[in-house]
Amino acid sequence: VAATEQLLTTMEKRLQKSVTAEVRSQFKSMQQSLEGKIKSEVREVLASEEPVVAAFRQSFQELIIPSFEAATQRMFDQINDAVVKGVAESAATGGANGAVRVRPAAAPAVPSLSPQEEISELLAENEYNEAMMKALGEKDLGLVTWLCQQLDTAILFGDGADEHPPLSQTVLVCLLQQLGAQLSTDTTLKLEWMKEISLNLDKDCEDIATYAPDVLKQLTVAMKSFASTPEGRLHSTELRLLMRVL
Repeated sequence: VAATEQLLTTMEKRLQKSVTAEVRSQFKSMQQSLEGKIKSEVREVLASEEPVVAAFRQSFQELIIPSFEAATQRMFDQINDAVVKGVAESAATGGANGAVRVRPAAAPAVPSLSPQEEISELLAENEYNEAMMKALGEKDLGLVTWLCQQLDTAILFGDGADEHPPLSQTVLVCLLQQLGAQLSTDTTLKLEWMKEISLNLDKDCEDIATYAPDVLKQLTVAMKSFASTPEGRLHSTELRLLMRVL
């Protein structure tokens, strides 16, 4: 009996040793296989990182930026409506401090004249403030840009400004908003006008105090968005200086 127990004990130890060795061997093999698989997957992830970044960048440029610009444009339109309404009300009451000059009621505009023709008549009479009010009231950026091309900033803002009625603060902030709403066209002209306006804008003026901060805030957002585009980078210096002044 003792011999049998000893034999069983010996066989048990050998079996345990054999099983343990086999388990360790299998575990090591599985570990090596798992490590190899993990390394392979990591390499695949790293290899795909650049295309993923490129795809994200493309999506950002094609989807997010246009959506942001559209949202910005909608905000500009809302602000513009409020400002144009303020200009109209100011004109109806004669303008704050006489800054806005109103044509006599007995001489209404000839119906057959186009807005551009009406503005040309006002320019011939040196009615610069009323001409700009007319252009802004049409809410036509092309018409506003055309008018800016007809005017000399040196006359309105330079040494010759004393000889002609300057643009009112209400007109200045409204003009600034409309020019900044679309900077991708006539960029040089618009930035030149925006610079002159910013240097002559009185942010503390009571006539514009209620809405000027919102206009300037949204204008800064639009300029930053434009500055990130290839065309905007060509005007980076002017944009940075303008944003600092505003």
